[in-house]
Amino acid sequence: MARDWKREVMDARRTPFPEYPRIIALIETVAEGATGSEHHSHPWAEMNILLEGRGVWCAGDDEFEVKQGDAFLLLPGTLHHTKWPEGTGFRAGTIDFEIGPTPEVSTQSSESRDPNAPGVGGMKTWLLEALIDRPYRRVSWDAFPEWWQRFCDEQEAPAGRFRALRVESGLQEVLARFADPDIEQPDWRMAERRGLDRAMRYMVRKMAEGPVTVAEMARVAGMSRSKFADQFREVLGTPPHAYATALRIWMAEAGLAGSNASAVSISESLGFSSPQHFSRVFKATTGLTPQEYRSRWGAPWVRHMGAKRGRKPKEARP
Repeated sequence: MARDWKREVMDARRTPFPEYPRIIALIETVAEGATGSEHHSHPWAEMNILLEGRGVWCAGDDEFEVKQGDAFLLLPGTLHHTKWPEGTGFRAGTIDFEIGPTPEVSTQSSESRDPNAPGVGGMKTWLLEALIDRPYRRVSWDAFPEWWQRFCDEQEAPAGRFRALRVESGLQEVLARFADPDIEQPDWRMAERRGLDRAMRYMVRKMAEGPVTVAEMARVAGMSRSKFADQFREVLGTPPHAYATALRIWMAEAGLAGSNASAVSISESLGFSSPQHFSRVFKATTGLTPQEYRSRWGAPWVRHMGAKRGRKPKEARP
């Protein structure tokens, strides 16, 4: 049985990024079975990305069979419709946005300019000129589904001019691909891994100040909180909080086994709220108290120092 279309990401009547109003709607559509749309056009530009499934997109007098990773860019006023055959299912992303040249830079002084203004405009003139000669274009790119998810994840990021800049740069990156389909494909995986590396270095630097939140690490990595947590688990096999705790305990083990620093000073250097909290977490992780761990696994000179500290002084001879 055919299922009605579902808009799962954003209601089309709302602006998904208020600080970047050129994007009118961000819509994810899911459907099964024979369905389609009537011939229609919009006063705005539209980008359609097939995320899963297959179907037929029609623009002007042309019909195109499309598969996952295919995308269409439709300029304002372009007649188009879709066909989805019986027995198929699909998931598609749609971005409706205004198209036009970048406005002139404001002549306001930095003192009088609104500090909350995003500071971004519309499409760069060179990009607009490269696209305006054809009413619709088709591009295939394996990374389109991942790009769409990254773009949607921005809705969870803090609003403001920096999000507006990221949204604009993401949109223009894809529009540039429509202008030049042979453009080199960026390696999103490497970019994400570099983001994870930055977050882990940040975690270590801030460890003495206490646990680092997932939101902090996601900001440093340049991802939304949910995207960061998913990528962290995928790459490292454990959630960020669990990894941070394991890392702190591993560093505590190294300190107990390889130095004569007290358990109190080690717990403080690793940001534990108290020595008692450190002992509880350490024992829950290793099965030993810090003192038991040092006695069993400490280097010989560390164990010797511990024994000397614990030895009672000899009584003076009469």
